[in-house]
Amino acid sequence: MKDAPAFDFYPERWLAGTMHLSPSDRGAYVNLLAHQWLHGAIPSDPAALIRVCGCKPSVLVLDKFPFGMNPMLEKVRSEQRARIAKSREKIEKMNAARASCRASTRASTRASTRASTRASTRASTSSPQEGSCRDSTRPSSPLTTHPVLLEKEPKGAHAPERKRKRLEGEADFAAAKAVMLDLTADKQLQTAWHEWQAYRQRRHSATGSERLPWTAQAARMSATQVQAAAERHGAQIVTDRIASAIAGNWKGLNFDKIQPTHANGNNHHGAARQAPYVTRNAHPIPQGLGSLNDTDWRPDPIVFDPERPDA
Repeated sequence: MKDAPAFDFYPERWLAGTMHLSPSDRGAYVNLLAHQWLHGAIPSDPAALIRVCGCKPSVLVLDKFPFGMNPMLEKVRSEQRARIAKSREKIEKMNAARASCRASTRASTRASTRASTRASTRASTSSPQEGSCRDSTRPSSPLTTHPVLLEKEPKGAHAPERKRKRLEGEADFAAAKAVMLDLTADKQLQTAWHEWQAYRQRRHSATGSERLPWTAQAARMSATQVQAAAERHGAQIVTDRIASAIAGNWKGLNFDKIQPTHANGNNHHGAARQAPYVTRNAHPIPQGLGSLNDTDWRPDPIVFDPERPDA
């Protein structure tokens, strides 16, 4: 089950449990609680722990996280999950009852409409009105049986469902914004990830063809791909890839299209890097010129000397 983006905060418990802590220890304690809520536990690496806290945590703070987790926060998580599951079950029962009521209402409306139509048809064919100009052999027009007119639901019937979907979408978007890379990752790579997050959030809030949804599942998958690509190709190549994706307005990062370069200068196909073309008089053609026909550059003329042995 997906956890909510926020956890319950109890002021009385907080004041009773942190009265003996200094202001810096309280700040470190709050940061560690937030990290545990998002990732399930606090970092085990001392350097990552200092980055999360903003300072070196004291022993009093670390004692509140035996085995890397705060027991009270996990209790709050389990209570919140049970409350969310109970609320979802209640909503599903209400939706099922509402659907059953709609089905029975539609069936009774169709039956009554058919009965009234048959009765009016019999009355018009058996006893036509006196002085009527119409042909008595033709039955009168039946009442309407259009399904849209008969089964039209009241205005605002789907408002609770739309509100629920909207709230779920907002919660999912908030969870996507909270996804971040491993704290041990390169700082330049973390900065590039924050830029990619901001770019995808702008695309999520756009309209029309520019809109690109950004969910928590997509954010977690992208973070995993970024870290895997950084381990395979290096943080600098992945950072440049993210910058190119933002500049090119890409939908994804497409790390599978990166061609790894080996130490001998060959790509993954085994083709060596192309060296500059060298003429007979040892003047290389500058990079960017396609051939000797380009007017921007000309090699020195070759002078024939019959006395030279290599001429």
